[in-house]
Amino acid sequence: MILIVFGLCLPLADIFSSQLEVFIFEGFYIYLHVVSVLFLLYVYCYILRQRKNPTKNSRAENRQNSLIDDLPAPKHPHQRFSMSCSSHTGSFYLRLGAIGFGVGAMIHEGLMLGRTLEYKMVPECIHVLTLVRPVIQLTFTFFQLYFIFLNSRMCIHKYRTLARFGLMHMVATNICVWLRVVIQETVHDIHRSQGHKGKVNKFYCLDFNFLFLAGNESVACIEQEIMGKVVENASPYLYPCTIEYSLIAAGILYIMWLNISKSAPTPSTPSDCGHLKKHLRMSVDCAGANRGLFFGIFTLVATIISLIIFFVLVDIPHLQGSAVMVVHVSELTLYCLALIAVIVASVKIRQLRFDTNHKDELDGILILISQMGVYVYSVFSIVAGRYGDDLITGIFTMATNALIMLQATVQTVFILNGLRRSPRSCFHERKKPGREFVTFLLVCNIGMWGINTFEVLRADSNPLALNYYGFLPWSIISHVATPLAIFYRFHSTVCLSAIWKNAYKMKGN
Repeated sequence: MILIVFGLCLPLADIFSSQLEVFIFEGFYIYLHVVSVLFLLYVYCYILRQRKNPTKNSRAENRQNSLIDDLPAPKHPHQRFSMSCSSHTGSFYLRLGAIGFGVGAMIHEGLMLGRTLEYKMVPECIHVLTLVRPVIQLTFTFFQLYFIFLNSRMCIHKYRTLARFGLMHMVATNICVWLRVVIQETVHDIHRSQGHKGKVNKFYCLDFNFLFLAGNESVACIEQEIMGKVVENASPYLYPCTIEYSLIAAGILYIMWLNISKSAPTPSTPSDCGHLKKHLRMSVDCAGANRGLFFGIFTLVATIISLIIFFVLVDIPHLQGSAVMVVHVSELTLYCLALIAVIVASVKIRQLRFDTNHKDELDGILILISQMGVYVYSVFSIVAGRYGDDLITGIFTMATNALIMLQATVQTVFILNGLRRSPRSCFHERKKPGREFVTFLLVCNIGMWGINTFEVLRADSNPLALNYYGFLPWSIISHVATPLAIFYRFHSTVCLSAIWKNAYKMKGN
């Protein structure tokens, strides 16, 4: 809690004051990343070393566990760790998403480092810590990504106090990085807007301290053409990756923190529905999904076409209103179809068995936290639509955002319910009730993900809110809420893919 408070206060204080020492600001983040890297080195050099020296009795068991991911390693009194904890730490799809977002986060940090190196080398503009911190952060991001991808199901059994401190410190580090990037990109957006209006902009040497907000005088660090333009163009695409990577990493590490000293679950007995199933064979059963897949693809293509039309028309002054209407109509159609699909899927999936003992803390935490971004963005947009100047656009804005909130709410309830479902009999396993609607929802959420991503790039995608709140407040609101809304759609695809795969497969017991 102390680290997170510092992670919120220091970036805000640094924006409005040139008196904050560089070594205090950058030193705080260097401390966070160095301690986290040291803990990861401790885990790799000490905790995970037991894998290299298995006992004779456990070698065959470990070989089998490396092939069958579902079976747990037995807990031994002298074991430093075990795998396959009872608490769910996310699907393989979620960890693949963490890799994609982590790569984007490292690219973003590398570009920011390149921009810093491109400043004219004067003492007021370059400080050694402004070069050291990005290098250490890149190192931390890479090692953490490797750690959570391969060892997210690890339960630590020895030196538990140190493990609890280290994992919670890493959780705080990810949240602090999240807060810093949100504040950083908000100020960048304000800086770009002020520059487009022809005002004089001064920024204080560090990554994002634009002092025109406070009116302080400082040395102007001259940004060169090459990296400045690269960061300007790439940052809107990449900074959501850092936010989403930090959120996934913090969630997985928190579940690992809960798993410390927990024992592994008892393996379930595989079922037999009239045919033998080989556990070591990977296969994908697409039965009951074809119509949902192709109808979803058709909807996705229509959504992409509407986005292309928007970006063509929005740059023509007298057609900007038409561009916004195209977006609203396409969003209304998309969310209406998705709402109908989730309601029908909810009815059909009730035929399946509900497992009250299912554990999915991570999915529940991530889906609920990210849904707050959907709510915040939609509520502020509804208020702007109600009290804005344009009546027709306001009605469409209120209708679209109310539908978005309703669809997201029903979908979240469906996801949390569907993750606990499994077939009651072999009949349900064959018929797969509701699977085609789950498939359609999965593809639809990819389209919604694209819409939310492009909303980050263009503040004028919601001109009513921009005019009602003003550029500065709306920039802050959108930079906080939109990345969470983007992540909500991504994690919805993760959860829906888990339902698609697991809810129609017979389990043991």
